[in-house]
Amino acid sequence: MMSRRCFVVVFAALVSTESFPAEPKLVPRHDPPDQLFRRAPMAESARSIVVNLSTNLHAAFDAELCRVHTIWRGGPLNLWGPPYSGAKSKFICDFGGEVLYKAPRMSPWFYFGREVSPNFAGIRVETNEVWFEYELQLGEQRVAVREKIEGSIAGTNWTARRTFVFANGVPDNIRFLAGTYQLLEETPNFQSSFRPSIDTVTKEYFVRDRITEESTERILPMERNSGEERRFFIEVPARETAFTFDIVMFPGADPLNRTTTAVRNDERKVFGAGSDRRRDSGDEFFRIEHFPVPPEAEMIVTGMDWVNERDLAVCTWMGEIFIVENATGKVGEARYRRFARGLNEPLGLKVHAGKMFVVQKGELTEVSDTDGDGEADYFRCVSDDWGYSGNYHSYSFGPLVTGADELMLFVTGQRGRADLMYQGWAIRVKEGEVEPFCYGLRVPHGWGIYQGDIFVTDNQGNWIGTCRLNHLEAGKFYGFPSSKPARKRVYSAEEVAPPVLWLPRVLSPSASGIETITADAFGPFKGQMLIGDFQNSIVIRAFLERVNGMWQGAVFPFAMGFLSGVNRLSFGRDGKLYVGGGKRTWSTAAPKEYSLDRVSFTGKVPFEVSEVRALKDGFELRFTKPVEGEVAKDPENYLVKQFGYKYHEEYGSPEFDHDGKVGATEIEVTGTEVAEDGKVVRLKMKGLRTGFVTSFQLAVNSAEDEDLRHDTFYYTLNEVPDNLLEVR
Repeated sequence: MMSRRCFVVVFAALVSTESFPAEPKLVPRHDPPDQLFRRAPMAESARSIVVNLSTNLHAAFDAELCRVHTIWRGGPLNLWGPPYSGAKSKFICDFGGEVLYKAPRMSPWFYFGREVSPNFAGIRVETNEVWFEYELQLGEQRVAVREKIEGSIAGTNWTARRTFVFANGVPDNIRFLAGTYQLLEETPNFQSSFRPSIDTVTKEYFVRDRITEESTERILPMERNSGEERRFFIEVPARETAFTFDIVMFPGADPLNRTTTAVRNDERKVFGAGSDRRRDSGDEFFRIEHFPVPPEAEMIVTGMDWVNERDLAVCTWMGEIFIVENATGKVGEARYRRFARGLNEPLGLKVHAGKMFVVQKGELTEVSDTDGDGEADYFRCVSDDWGYSGNYHSYSFGPLVTGADELMLFVTGQRGRADLMYQGWAIRVKEGEVEPFCYGLRVPHGWGIYQGDIFVTDNQGNWIGTCRLNHLEAGKFYGFPSSKPARKRVYSAEEVAPPVLWLPRVLSPSASGIETITADAFGPFKGQMLIGDFQNSIVIRAFLERVNGMWQGAVFPFAMGFLSGVNRLSFGRDGKLYVGGGKRTWSTAAPKEYSLDRVSFTGKVPFEVSEVRALKDGFELRFTKPVEGEVAKDPENYLVKQFGYKYHEEYGSPEFDHDGKVGATEIEVTGTEVAEDGKVVRLKMKGLRTGFVTSFQLAVNSAEDEDLRHDTFYYTLNEVPDNLLEVR
C-alpha cells in the first residue's frame, strides 16, 4: 500500500508540472501596411477607423463624433478578438507606441457656442486617399463635410495634415475644436489657413471612462472632469461657395511643405484556387463538392449573395469581401477577387436592386465600386442608429429585404448593455432611420423570408432553452431580455412568443443560416426550408405548416460532410446549394477554419419522410416513396415521445416530460392508416399535448425494401386542427 500511495503522489506531481503546459500567449493580428483603413473598437471609440499615415505613423477617426481621436507613432493597430487572436478576450484593439495627439471626447464642431452632433455618412477612397464624409446640422440646414488626414515622420519630427472640404459652403460662422491643452503634457503646434483662437474655460462635466472589456458589458460610473481647460479653435467663416481649409499639426518647425510618406498598393488582388483539393462528400442522393479556397483569402464566410448568375459575393469575419468568380463552374476553376477590406466583422451581405449591403458590427453599409476598377471605393453609412458597445459578442446580422422593400437587421441581445438601444431587437431601416419591430433575440444568427413571413434562428443560452426558429411579428417578445425601448423587467413564460420549431441540441446546438428550396432541381423537397448548424457542421431540413394561424412543423437531418462550421446558405440559379463555413475560437465538428461547399441533387430520390402534418387526433406522415404496407401498419414501429424546455435564466435547458421531470413522455400510437398509394401514413395517438416537441423514431421501410435515409425527426406542436387534442 505504501509503495502504491507513493506512486500516485509522484504521478500526480508529474501531471501537474509536465502534462498541462502553459497556455500560449495571445498574439494580435496586424493588417498589411498597404491596407487603407481598418474599422475596429478601440478604447477611445467603439466605432474607430484607423488610417496608416506612414509605416509608423497612424491616426484613428471616431465615426460617432466625427473626430480624429488619436495620432500615434509606433506599431500598427493590434487586432484582438475572436477572428484575429482566436480568443474571446481581450477584444478592444490597441497599439504599441507613443501618443502624439489626443482629442477630447466631444464633437469638434461648434455653432453659436454649442456642440453640433455630426451624422457620419461614410468612407470614400480616392487615388488611395481615405476621406471621411459627414453632415453637420446647422439650424435648418445640413452642411456636408469631407475630411482626410495625411502625415509623415522623420526621426523625432512628425507632421499630420487634416484637410476639410465644404462643397456647398457654410451658411454661418462655425468653430472647429482642434485640440484641448489639458489632454497631453506636450500639445502639438497647429497651423491653419483660417484664423485660430484659444479659449480658456472652467468646466465641470461627466464623461464615460475609456472603453474596456468590462465597460462593454455593464454600465460603469461616469468620470468627473473639472478645472481650467484651454481649447484651440479654428474659426471657419460663413461662405456661400465651396471652400477647403487645412490644419497642420507638428511638434517643431514650420512643416507646411511636408508630404505623406505612406506607401499604397493599388494592385487588384485576384487569387486562383488553392492547392487543398478534397474529395467530394455527401452521399448517393446529395453530393457535396469542396471549393479549394486559396489561403490568401482566409474566407471565414459570414455572408454571401449573388452578384449575377455566376459570381458569388462573400463577406468574411476578417472584414473582407471577395467576389468568387465563376462560382457555378468547376470548383477548381473559380477565382477569388478581393473587392473590399478593413470592415468591422461583417456578419451578413445582400445584393439588392444592383446595390451591395453589408452589416458590420455597428453599421449597415452600402459598398460600391464607383470608378469601375473592380474594387470598392465608397462605403456609405446607411444607418448606425443602434447601440454598439465594442463587445466581442455585439453582433449585428442581416440585412433582410422585406416584402415592403425595407431593410431589416437583427441585433444580438447576448451581452448587450441595458443602456444601449435595440440590443436583442429586430429593427427596420427606412431612409436611414431605425424603427423597432420586435424583441427578445439572443443570437439571431440566421434570417430569411418564407412564404412572405420573416423568420430567424436564435441560439440557446440564458433564457433560451435550446436553439429556436422564430416567426417574427411586430411587437412580440421572443424570450431574451432586451434593452431600450423594451422595459427592464423579468418576463413570464406566457409572455414569450412560442417558436415555430424547437431545435433539439442533439440535432442543432448552434443554428445558423436559413434558405428555402425553390427548385425541383434540388430533389423532392421543393418549398421546404434548410437550416445550417455551426457546431455540428450540418444542414437540417424543415417542413412547416400553418395551423390555426400559427407556424409549426418538423425538422429532420439532411446533409453532413462540410469542411467547416456551417454559417451561410444560398441557392444559385443553377439549383445548387452553396454553403459558406468558418470557425475560430468556437469549436465545430468540421476540420477546417473556413470553407465554401456546393451541394447538388444526384437525381436519385432517397426514401424519407418528406412532410408531417398535425391532425386533430395525431399526425399524417408523407413519404417520398411508397412504404411496405404491413410494416407501416404496425403501431409498434413508431416510437413517439414528447418533451419540452424550461424558461429560466440558466444557460440552456434539459428536456422535460409532461410532469416537469427531466426526460420525455411516451405517446401511445393507437392506430394507423396507410393510403392507397402507400405514400401517406396517418397515426392516431393518445396523450399528445401542445407546447411540446414530439419526437419520432420510425422502423419502417419502403415497398422496395429501402431503409429510411433518416429515421428520426422532431415536430413542434403549437396548435392542432379544431383544437380537439388534449391541451396543456
